[in-house]
Amino acid sequence: EGQFGEVHLCEAEGMKDFLDEDLSVEATGESPLLVAVKTLREDAKKNARNDFLKEIRIMSRLRDPNIVRLLAVCVDKEPLCMITEYMENGDLNQFLCSLRLQTSDGDEMEAEQRQDVASYSQMIAMAAQIASGMKYLSSLNFVHRDLATRNCLVGKNH
Repeated sequence: EGQFGEVHLCEAEGMKDFLDEDLSVEATGESPLLVAVKTLREDAKKNARNDFLKEIRIMSRLRDPNIVRLLAVCVDKEPLCMITEYMENGDLNQFLCSLRLQTSDGDEMEAEQRQDVASYSQMIAMAAQIASGMKYLSSLNFVHRDLATRNCLVGKNH
């Protein structure tokens, strides 16, 4: 459940035609691509519909590796929907809560424990990616107004 309606995880086939060459999305050949499909509630008020369309207009202008990509939209028929790239690790808040920081003394851990650990260098890299995305938005004279871990999405490779 999202701000405007529902968000579904879907497999999309034939998305290669919609992708820019400079954007590295994990779709190879004919394999389906995991995407997030946001739909507007059918009972949405006019303001919510306008906000949804505004989000589509804004996202359609954005081309940065640190900002979720809008891949396709459907605005001809109800329900209105947008297809964005899927971020495997959810939002940054959930991601950070699921991790433990690696101890600075470098204690050895079992292999399965290491998957749940983030090093300080990984955390700095994530912060740098967020800052880079915000710098890009600023270059377009766009003010985000709600930068928070709940609004930052984490991809497969962090």
